[in-house]
Amino acid sequence: MDDLKPALERIVVGMDLRMPSIEAARWVATTFAPGAELVMTYALELHATDLAGIPKPSARGGPKDVQAARQQLHEVTRELAALGSYRVEVREDGAARTILAVATECGADLIVVGPHGGRETPRGIGTTAERLIRTSPVPVLLVSQPRLRGLKQLLVPVDGGDLTRMVLEWADFVAKRDGAEMALMHVLDPTTQAPASSAATRDDRWLSSLARDGPEPNRTTSFTVSGKPADEILAATARLDADLIVMGRRGRRRVLSGVVGSTASDTLRNAPCPVLIIVDPPNAIVDEWLTTESQSSG
Repeated sequence: MDDLKPALERIVVGMDLRMPSIEAARWVATTFAPGAELVMTYALELHATDLAGIPKPSARGGPKDVQAARQQLHEVTRELAALGSYRVEVREDGAARTILAVATECGADLIVVGPHGGRETPRGIGTTAERLIRTSPVPVLLVSQPRLRGLKQLLVPVDGGDLTRMVLEWADFVAKRDGAEMALMHVLDPTTQAPASSAATRDDRWLSSLARDGPEPNRTTSFTVSGKPADEILAATARLDADLIVMGRRGRRRVLSGVVGSTASDTLRNAPCPVLIIVDPPNAIVDEWLTTESQSSG
């Protein structure tokens, strides 16, 4: 198929048994997608080491076998049993490969991860999350600093690219669940676009038509700004008190550090709320090296 129709029936949650991932699972179960089946997924990297040859945390202090990992995962997520359906998947493999394999096999609608690959700091994006965003066939939700309330305001950055329609479909789908407001924004980047008044006027008209012709025009606003895209997105998030950012991930076939796209990467690293990244259609070609787990820690 060429694209993904929005759905939140089955969600794979990457777990590492630390608080950020546990809080991410709890927020998804109680606020973002109550009633969805959650597939709690843990990668048992028994022999993983970092570049200095030092055992990674999962190998040094985590569960020592699959059965122990299953039991511990059930213990930390047992409260979710009262909130809806969930099951546990534990496999001996790298974290990103495990999560992607489970998501593919179970036909997941979404992958969820916490910030920093499980570190206790509240901000940032870890290696596992970055690999998932580069290679996932379904949207990826990075749950950073979630609020214990229903979604009231969504910020939806759009650029007119190939993913714009999918971004709008997902934003509308999520907003309808909570009756949330949506703010569409477009950023004129002065480093790549001339900030002429005619260009701004043209973009204002285009963005206004998206808001006006959308399925919920009474709940949708729009605005255009000029500046560095990630900085403007973060500023708008704070100004609007947004609960969720919904945006596309560009550059699926780029190489090295640019594969996520600088705007998405900078936004994810600093966002004060969860970020839902909409990805390319499942039949898009992914560079083979992207699916390879490196030995660096996440």
